[in-house]
Amino acid sequence: MTSVESPEEFYDRVLAFVEKEPLSGRPLDTFLLSFSAVIERHRGTTPSLGDILDWLLEALETPPLAVSEELRHATDPPSLEDSADGFDLSQRLIRFQVAEFRRMRDQEVEKSQLRYFGVKGPSGKYWYNFDPATYLECGAAGLRDLAKGDSPWYRAHVQPGWRTVAAFLELGATYE
Repeated sequence: MTSVESPEEFYDRVLAFVEKEPLSGRPLDTFLLSFSAVIERHRGTTPSLGDILDWLLEALETPPLAVSEELRHATDPPSLEDSADGFDLSQRLIRFQVAEFRRMRDQEVEKSQLRYFGVKGPSGKYWYNFDPATYLECGAAGLRDLAKGDSPWYRAHVQPGWRTVAAFLELGATYE
């Protein structure tokens, strides 16, 4: 297990990972389905930032989960305010994000030169990151930046555990 002491260190390590690893040839939905397969194996744990970093690396070598009919039709965005178990919330976020990303891909959003200024997805949620590298970097940057202030949102959602994974996933799609 990798030791990560702070959201700042987590960001630095994710950035180093993104700069070093060959992520450009892998679509975001495929990476997310691989990450989903990885976290499924760790369901009974209480993840730390170091675990999340290890799992991101592991996802590069893990085949993606098969796409179920449920996944194809995930249209309701889960909320971090949901009282669901943090693991289940993380998996629901992945399923929703994969389905939403695929609907946007069908609309050829990823070809737009302006997509990084924000795109309103079919569900009404805005997206800013459409590839694994920017998704991971912005998810980590969001955790780091929110940790710097006295953010009630950060205190409520980011502590060791599955809610941190869910927050990272949400920020990956939506943080600029």
